[in-house]
Amino acid sequence: MSKQLNLASFIKEVFFILSAVSIGISLQMTWFSTHGWNPMVESFAKYATGDAWNYRKMDLRLIATSIALIVVFFILRLALRTFIAKTKKFFLIKDQYKKTDTWTYLIFLLSTLGAFGIFLEPVVLFSAFVLIQVLLIFNLLHSANKTARNESESLNSSLPSRLLLGLFFASGFAALIYQVVWQRILFQSFGVNIESVTIIVSIFMFGLGFGSLVGGYLSKKYLRHQIYIFVVCELAIGLFGLFSINLIQFVASKTLLGSTLQIALTTYALLFIPTTLMGATLPVLVSYLHRFSKNVGETVSFLYFVNTLGSALASFLTVHLLFYYFGLQTSVVIAALFNFVVVYLTLKNFKIVESKETASQSLSLESNKVVKDKFSRLFYILTLSAAIGYISLSQEILWMRFIGYTTGSRPTVFGNLLCFFLMGIAIGSLWAAKICKKYENELLKIIALLLVISSVVYYFTIPFLAFLTGLIGEGAIPIMYFSSGLVALSLGTIFPILTHFAIRNNKAVGESVSLIYFANVIGSTAGPIITGFILLDQMSFTNNVRLLSLLTLLSALAVFFASGKILRFRVVSIAAVIGLIAFEFFIHQHLFNNMYEKLFYKHEYNSTKTFIKTIETRSGVINISPEKTGGDVIVGGGQYDGRFNTDLVADSNVISRAYMFAALHPNPTAVLEIGLSGGAWGSVISGNDKVKSLDIIEINPGYIDLVANYSPYKDLFNNPKIKIHLDDGRRWLIRNPDKKFDFILMNTTFYWRSQISNLVSIEFLELCRRHLNPGGILYYNTTGSPDIPYTAAHVFKYITRFSSFIAVSDTPFPTDQVLIKENLNLFLKNHALTPDPTDKNLLDKLDMLSKSDLSDKRNEILKTSYFTNVITDDNLASEFKTWKKVFMWERNWIQLMGNGSVQ
Repeated sequence: MSKQLNLASFIKEVFFILSAVSIGISLQMTWFSTHGWNPMVESFAKYATGDAWNYRKMDLRLIATSIALIVVFFILRLALRTFIAKTKKFFLIKDQYKKTDTWTYLIFLLSTLGAFGIFLEPVVLFSAFVLIQVLLIFNLLHSANKTARNESESLNSSLPSRLLLGLFFASGFAALIYQVVWQRILFQSFGVNIESVTIIVSIFMFGLGFGSLVGGYLSKKYLRHQIYIFVVCELAIGLFGLFSINLIQFVASKTLLGSTLQIALTTYALLFIPTTLMGATLPVLVSYLHRFSKNVGETVSFLYFVNTLGSALASFLTVHLLFYYFGLQTSVVIAALFNFVVVYLTLKNFKIVESKETASQSLSLESNKVVKDKFSRLFYILTLSAAIGYISLSQEILWMRFIGYTTGSRPTVFGNLLCFFLMGIAIGSLWAAKICKKYENELLKIIALLLVISSVVYYFTIPFLAFLTGLIGEGAIPIMYFSSGLVALSLGTIFPILTHFAIRNNKAVGESVSLIYFANVIGSTAGPIITGFILLDQMSFTNNVRLLSLLTLLSALAVFFASGKILRFRVVSIAAVIGLIAFEFFIHQHLFNNMYEKLFYKHEYNSTKTFIKTIETRSGVINISPEKTGGDVIVGGGQYDGRFNTDLVADSNVISRAYMFAALHPNPTAVLEIGLSGGAWGSVISGNDKVKSLDIIEINPGYIDLVANYSPYKDLFNNPKIKIHLDDGRRWLIRNPDKKFDFILMNTTFYWRSQISNLVSIEFLELCRRHLNPGGILYYNTTGSPDIPYTAAHVFKYITRFSSFIAVSDTPFPTDQVLIKENLNLFLKNHALTPDPTDKNLLDKLDMLSKSDLSDKRNEILKTSYFTNVITDDNLASEFKTWKKVFMWERNWIQLMGNGSVQ
């Protein structure tokens, strides 16, 4: 028997190591096949069997990565086993978990399917691994619960909560899917300007807070029906979720022409019911589970932990799994299914619990050494809870700007950040249970110390990460996410500790928690409004970091002052905090020097690369990088966004694409440009005599400030034919249904950036089509995405290409080269664009443009099925699917064996 067990353990370890090796090979082969290989030109086998293999040192990479992943897997397994063994709630399953956990790593063996052209993204496999781990843990907990019922009724009293914890995990999982999806839908309808973002986030948070009050009231009034209240909430959330997308789109279509206040009130009314129900579940379950735990801090901390852990996992899986394989509608259906499963399992496993509890206030308002006045104590606790919520959400907003700038606004940043941020809060919440037991009489002191730690770590981590990015480049990005979770950990620990400190008896615990939670959510609601909407428009990012750090230290100072400790302790603590504040003021400028340059240039950064101008608004960050020739470079949100150049000869920014609009349309009198940037394109378009009106839509007021005060094209504001509108392009078109144009131009940003789907989806193209006059043309940048022209071919009858741009229309494009050349030569009359109209180089360039191939490419594009998707508002393909497919036989690794050994 012993030999059989040893053999089974040996086989299990072999497969464990093979899993690590397989994911290591997958990572490198995926990297290799996407760095330099052009699937439109050559097969993967031809590319891989050439010099590219040796040039990229693939032999060494495969061996080194495989060894590294083996080490990582062993460390990960050890960490998870240690976590299970050291956590009280999981202690009973530690032995069974250790026997079965290794098998969960076999999911990574699926990465070997790449040899047969089946590609599962490593992040998808990791997401599946995490989900399997969670399911394993809660399955073992449920089994332990059943065993406990059979063995001992007395033991049962300590274990009835375990399945319910798993169900609350699923509830949090579904809630975050809804939040991410609903935000995307609302942005599509109301625009992605900062006003919409602030409204949506704030209203969502406020709904949760109001729901906590409702849940607190219901948990006290209906003591015997708390489980049923939870069931009704989950059922209602699921039913709303099923129809939520169509409902949001319908309501948005009826209110889009309203004011910002009307939109805010409408959005709140729309999300009031589901967010209230989501917020109500925490106090209801706290009240129910407190009957078995009798320790407020432990009950709140563990409930908060599992719910937040579910939310963290959902935010990661939504952007890496659900949006990759499915879309928005399917994602909410999956979330609703989670709600319905929670309802079913709750009704099946839990019954009404009799209780003799009576409703009474449980916030300890009796006199004590901390605060003698009852009202003052209540006000003190709620204010501190609100301050913690404000600090936490403000940190998240500033993290979002910091990481978003570094990544160039990748669409996965929000989900990744939320995952690590919530994970930190979840772990902190779990840690709080031990603190509440071990330091029962030192809770205020602990809270103050945690605030100090949060402030100091946050303040110094930001410049350190910028410095690290300047050294190692994008390798610092994962460390940024980890750091955000580390900073959030300290704040996540405070909320359960504060509830334990505040609640002094066992009566109406749910209602008491709801009051503290409501105050916390009010502070969280204020974060996006004050920090995101006001302060980021008035102060730089670095000054906001300093201000938030100082506010955190001042909060710690207030807690130290009210802690009731001996005078000597208070004096030393307050002096230390004041010293930290003074130190931050002294070193701030040096610490954050050239932060944006390090984040943008990354490992190519050196002291000579300095931005000459930076404009920061609540809408984003714009930098100007000086260039000796070709015009200064504009950096918008951490990505190249154009140059100050209209010179067709010294074409440093491919400005020839702007001049080509005259060749595409014979008489473009009414033109719409979506996106102002530095004004170069608007200057070229308005410089054509045939253009009688040019409407320019810009979402970021920073660009308007840039053009008005820095750009060489500031005369745009004095041009009578130009009107500049500060708005989201999509929203402006919907709000102005009667506006028609001969030509719509978009120098669209990179296809992989967040929210770009709103400007390249099939729905947006249909919207533009309705705004075109007969013979009108939409002309925009594909930025290298095969999906963008493929989608356009499903809307318009004719498509042609020029450089990275496509022009689409329902009318054939001009073919008369004489007429095209005449239209292009109109630019020679504009001395601002062409100071020397006799310049031979200029004339040759115009002649070359006139001979460009403008033949229809629609059939050719439709035949290109490799790596192509039709982009819709639902599938967000340009952000999450471009250059990715699950099955691509042309890319299979087995071709290497079929072509012999690699040269």
